[in-house]
Amino acid sequence: MEISSELRKTPMFNSLLILVSGTGIAQIFPIISAPIVARLYEPEDFGTYAIFYSLVTVFTGFSFLEYNNIVIVAPSNQKAYEGMILSTLITFTINFFLFLLIILLPKTLLVELFGKEMVPFLWVVPITVFFNTMNLLFYTWFLRKGNYKLLSKNKIILAVCAVVLQIGIGFLYIGTTGFIIANLISIIISLVLLMYSFKINEEFVPDPVNIDALKLIAYEYRKFALVSVWGNTLNIFTLQIPQFLLNKVFGSQVLGQYSLAQRMISLPLGFVSSAIQDVFRQGAAEEEIEKGNCKYTYLNTLKIGSIVAIILLFSCLTFVAPLFVFVFGSKWADAGVYVKVLSFLFAIRFVVAPLSYTLYIKAKQHIDFLWQVGLFVVSALTLYGGYHWFGIKDPINLLLLYSVCLSLWYLLNLWITYNLSKEK
Repeated sequence: MEISSELRKTPMFNSLLILVSGTGIAQIFPIISAPIVARLYEPEDFGTYAIFYSLVTVFTGFSFLEYNNIVIVAPSNQKAYEGMILSTLITFTINFFLFLLIILLPKTLLVELFGKEMVPFLWVVPITVFFNTMNLLFYTWFLRKGNYKLLSKNKIILAVCAVVLQIGIGFLYIGTTGFIIANLISIIISLVLLMYSFKINEEFVPDPVNIDALKLIAYEYRKFALVSVWGNTLNIFTLQIPQFLLNKVFGSQVLGQYSLAQRMISLPLGFVSSAIQDVFRQGAAEEEIEKGNCKYTYLNTLKIGSIVAIILLFSCLTFVAPLFVFVFGSKWADAGVYVKVLSFLFAIRFVVAPLSYTLYIKAKQHIDFLWQVGLFVVSALTLYGGYHWFGIKDPINLLLLYSVCLSLWYLLNLWITYNLSKEK
């Protein structure tokens, strides 16, 4: 399927090409290294790290209270800068108290909630979350400025550091600890580079920011904290439900298989989808300000995402499963099957996720929240009900049911955002 010449001429496509090219290069390294990593770490290590990463992901989504979106939607650089300061104070405060909570809670309670394998690593979660949120904050600033070349380079550096550290530390055979250390160091390196670029490249000189200015901007964008954060956090938690349920019901062995499947599909797709959303956020926000709607940017993004999704779906259904056995060995055969049964969900989510930001641009956070609640209900009922009520004890069949139900729910989101993109 060819991309039309009209589409190739759009500024959005050129910006997207820069980010996707960088992320494409970045993905070469984890893909090439995956067979090595799979042999240095056991499925159980993948499983425990999956729980750690899920916790980091959930708390990262909550720690800003969604005020980081001010950086991209604010009409002036001064307000965007004030949004950065506000977001920094909020994420530091939340993660400081999260750290204290983990230290003070009884160990027996932590074991009951997260499992004994996870407890020794819990104190690292708020530390990782803080550095991760700061990295995302500076990333968003450069996204606002349209510095796609810098962001593309940063993605490559982050991917390379993670791969080198995972392999290097993996030879120490320290299991899950190796994953966690490699992830944290990579995030810190990426953050330092972005902060250095901010210092030497940024021409904008902000006015002094005081507490009154922070109160004003916090109130002006209060919908982010009062509405958006709950829907976003619920969505992130919903995406982690399979990890928590599979670990609780089937153990770290099955979760490890699922984790590798997610790692090999979601990592490259995540980078590309993130690049598409980054460009869509910036382009759609500008079009909304200029024209009162974002239909043109929406449809262009939909076309690009659909092309990639069709290629993805065909690949997953035909040769990905046997490829897993060939590349990673017979002990990872189930991971390849998991990719196949989840392929339709991967494809639909890839198309819908970037476009869902339309709800933010249109200030329809209440619709987003209701949809996120529905996503949580559908996910929970599908997995919990499928296992306990319908007796689906095989993880493959359970994941197939999960894939079909969630795909239909994401299609509802696509219908909602398309109609909103046309409104003035």
